[in-house]
Amino acid sequence: MEENRVADETKIEKKDLVFYYSREERLAKASQRVRDFNAPIKKPRFGLFTSLVDTKPKAMTFISIVAMSLILYLVTTFYQNNDQILLGNKITADAVRYEGSSFIVIKKDITDKKNFFTGIVDLSISIAAGAGNAESASKNFKMSNYKIVFTDNKTEDYRFNVPLEAPELFIFMQAADKTVTLRIEAK
Repeated sequence: MEENRVADETKIEKKDLVFYYSREERLAKASQRVRDFNAPIKKPRFGLFTSLVDTKPKAMTFISIVAMSLILYLVTTFYQNNDQILLGNKITADAVRYEGSSFIVIKKDITDKKNFFTGIVDLSISIAAGAGNAESASKNFKMSNYKIVFTDNKTEDYRFNVPLEAPELFIFMQAADKTVTLRIEAK
């Protein structure tokens, strides 16, 4: 116990000690890489954008996401679809030409679940004016008429083989005094 008391009484003060190691002197003599490595690290400010692009892989991923979003926005904005709404039913049509006739597919989707039309729909298909040669279109003007029945199924497909071959076709649909017109390009 007395030894501990002696050790406590004989404390040496720091100013009396001689240090042979000086970090500042060592860093002053070191290369620039060592000085940069031992420099104090600045804590970066938090930011949403800087955290997204602070490294090259993160920046490339961010740029890819922005580019894909921009492309998707432009395509959905400027893409002209040929959809029409007929009494709560969304109508989409597509056509393919083959050996003097056209195969037409009409797709019906219910958009308004409470107020949609079910029943007979009159359908007329004709060559679009100005499709092909104007003189032959006026001489050989043909129109095909059909009747289809809309049911309460959510989606329905109707397929027709129309004896008209032209690059563009008009489809006129009438139901309950409401008429819609679709202009489709036959592929």
